[in-house]
Amino acid sequence: MHGSTTSQPRAPALTNAFCRTDASSKRSPLNSILRLEGYLTLPFHVLFVGYDGPDDCMSLPALTTVAHQWIATHLTPGQHAVDATAGNGHDTVFLAQQVGAQGRVTAFDVQVPACAATRRRCAQAEVSDRVTVVHAGHETMRDHVEAPIHAAMFNLGYLPRHDHTRITRPDTTVAALNAACELMTGGGLLTVLAYRGHEGGPEEAQHVQDWIDARIDTLRILQSRLYSANPDAPLLWGIQVPAA
Repeated sequence: MHGSTTSQPRAPALTNAFCRTDASSKRSPLNSILRLEGYLTLPFHVLFVGYDGPDDCMSLPALTTVAHQWIATHLTPGQHAVDATAGNGHDTVFLAQQVGAQGRVTAFDVQVPACAATRRRCAQAEVSDRVTVVHAGHETMRDHVEAPIHAAMFNLGYLPRHDHTRITRPDTTVAALNAACELMTGGGLLTVLAYRGHEGGPEEAQHVQDWIDARIDTLRILQSRLYSANPDAPLLWGIQVPAA
């Protein structure tokens, strides 16, 4: 990690959804296996959450759950959210439940099976009335979404149980991140979950990190990572567009 961790201000509220630091958290099962590594005093903040316990880490929340927790702290009924990688529709349904009947969700995917699965899942959850599924790449976001949006979720990689060679690509992912930031209202939040265990995954994760590094003066960045000796471990970033 870069920079000093002495005399730091408290981390923003966004971090508390995953790693609480108040007295009550000492009684939580997570307290024995999580440790706060530190964060920087710059125009953004970085939170590293590391594994610090036995080999069995089943009590750690999945990074998909962490992303949902972060989004839930910011998204409220009546707002507009984007699922940039609809996949099987899990994030789409979550976002639709968060924004409520008066809100809107726009979900993107380039694969027909993903769009169909997302529509089915939304129908089962009875949220189809507030969801638009777009059969197009997330890099076309500006063509289908009107500002402002209040949250966006990216779950990179391939569609589970389908062709693993059809993956998200660094160039279109970065273009979609730029579009989401331009459409995002001040204080809005993006989450990006990058999987590095497939061909092309590590390169895409590095492109996301490079994109973040180039914007450290304008965005508030949080990063969660489960410490592992495995370089293929997934990475999760929370990216908050500061309020004007």
